[in-house]
Amino acid sequence: MKIKLIKILSLMTVPVIIIFSLSVFCFAQPQYGYRISDYEVVAKIADNGDINITEKVKYSSLGNNNNAVILIDKQEDEEIEIKKVKILIRDELIECEQLAAGQWDANVFNGTYSVSQENNLVRLKVYGTFKKQQGTVIVNYNIKNSVKRYGDIALFDRTFILEDWNGYASNIDIEIQLPKYTDAARVKPFLHGVLVGQKRVLDGRKVKYNIPNTVPGEYVEARIVFPENLIKNAQITDSDDYFETVIQEEKEYSDSDKSNLLKARENAAKEAGKLAWKEKMKQRTKILTTIISLLASLSGLLTIYRAQKELRKNKETAVFELKDIPQITPQEAYLLISGKTGARGVLAGLFGLASKGIVEPEFILEENYRSIIFRLTDNQNTTGLDASEKDLLRLVSESSDETGKADIIKY
Repeated sequence: MKIKLIKILSLMTVPVIIIFSLSVFCFAQPQYGYRISDYEVVAKIADNGDINITEKVKYSSLGNNNNAVILIDKQEDEEIEIKKVKILIRDELIECEQLAAGQWDANVFNGTYSVSQENNLVRLKVYGTFKKQQGTVIVNYNIKNSVKRYGDIALFDRTFILEDWNGYASNIDIEIQLPKYTDAARVKPFLHGVLVGQKRVLDGRKVKYNIPNTVPGEYVEARIVFPENLIKNAQITDSDDYFETVIQEEKEYSDSDKSNLLKARENAAKEAGKLAWKEKMKQRTKILTTIISLLASLSGLLTIYRAQKELRKNKETAVFELKDIPQITPQEAYLLISGKTGARGVLAGLFGLASKGIVEPEFILEENYRSIIFRLTDNQNTTGLDASEKDLLRLVSESSDETGKADIIKY
């Protein structure tokens, strides 16, 4: 029983060592919602007021989600049509297919997407085999009736990073292309939703926005005023002049306290502090677990060494020698050497026969002679005996003298 327990302990120690060793390297990287490392947008305005937009979004973290989400701003009277969705897999662009209604099978993650309308936005979900919770998505879509045409100006007004998008974005680069060239002095860009960002007119046709990063609660709204004759084929939103209204709106925005944006940055700073503390605790836990793992490994190796030593010791002391039994008959010697029984087994068997009244034990305690003699009784009915008991009874009979006594074991 002891040897069996040692073997079980030895077998259990090895996997325990492996588990503790691997635990050092099994710390999952923390995920804190969607994180975009690069966000590139190219918006081309057509002369009918429609816009064709291509967004290239590189996710550094999907926040433990199985899909990438892109929120598309949708204003009143606008129609949004998703043209193409692609994902980058192993440096190769794979075109995605739109999910059918109710579809959810193994092919979903081979490159698919779903589209849903939610009040003032369109939610685009892209499914694919994203590696390490990272991925790159490219989406191209059209927006009809987007640019507003007034009596004196045309107004481009779109939000690219929505305020209720609870994520982080960095390296935001937005390029707006007008239908054709015009006097750069007549193109006026405005930027809302962030405290830090640049806007500039590159030439008489392109406007660039560069924002280093955004945090939850911020948004990126681009507004551009340009000559209305550049979208001469667009429907007239209002025949009245609108330029002064835009200037007044921009003045009000500029004069606002922007407390919501300040609060968003403050919350982001607090969150960054919490994450730094968690990371510090994670590193401490990792060091502690490493120490525990090493100690457990050493303890396990020591346990294996002691167990093997004990097994070798038991193996050496388990050798049977005839001198361990003072006197045995040839029949007993055969049984013992063959491994079928032992001295205790023979003695137990004899007392078993005695309990059934077939033999009767007699203890001899003399000065120079001590023994147990078993004498055959008159009851020699072997009906209830098994094969081993019959063999033992035959051994007693063959070893008995003329009085029916057998001196089987001396001690």
